[in-house]
Amino acid sequence: MTAVGAVVATCSGGHWTCTGESCPGRCQVFGNGHYQTFDSRWFSFDGNCQYTLLEDGCGRGNGQFAVRVESIPCCDEELTCSRTITLDLLDEVSLVLEDMSVSSRSSNTGGEMLYSVHTVGLYIVVSVPRPGLTLIWDKHTRLTVLLEASEANDLMSSGSLLASSALEFGNSWKTGTPPCSDVTTETFPCQRHSYCSNWAERRCMIITGDTFKECHLKVNTE
Repeated sequence: MTAVGAVVATCSGGHWTCTGESCPGRCQVFGNGHYQTFDSRWFSFDGNCQYTLLEDGCGRGNGQFAVRVESIPCCDEELTCSRTITLDLLDEVSLVLEDMSVSSRSSNTGGEMLYSVHTVGLYIVVSVPRPGLTLIWDKHTRLTVLLEASEANDLMSSGSLLASSALEFGNSWKTGTPPCSDVTTETFPCQRHSYCSNWAERRCMIITGDTFKECHLKVNTE
């Protein structure tokens, strides 16, 4: 259960239910560039750069917040094993979620506390009361963002144009310094290198093994 502004959201059976008002919008990213937008579209974009995942300034630079993500590679830099997340608030606070922890830089001395951080089970939850923003991070590659107000224009490029493909959309939101190259093809690691597929399968065998055997009747291991 988590609070998003005035709404209390409870996750049960893999679904969110909310008290009082409708649930906030949700977007997420996990693994090797798998994204779900606020309007429930799925797409894949596997770029090796820092990208803006969410902001309210829409490229104009006058917003209250921005969430940026960067993949941290492994398996000879062919797979994503973790993700660095940066949350900027009002140009006053910058939170960095990486290495299973949260660090902050702030120019807000003695003013209103803009956010709170707490741990829920395996997750770190960052709550920002205004504008009703919540980050739920599994300390590795999965980040879920809840936002009270979300619009259905989630394939809009940074130039405020509707993108025609995931590649065009993702490349337009690069924020890396120095500049990164555009992603030109959507070929994923296990297609490029079979040994990465074998490596990933070995890592995932823990899910179907004895460690989690008591969960197998309740959670689909596939």
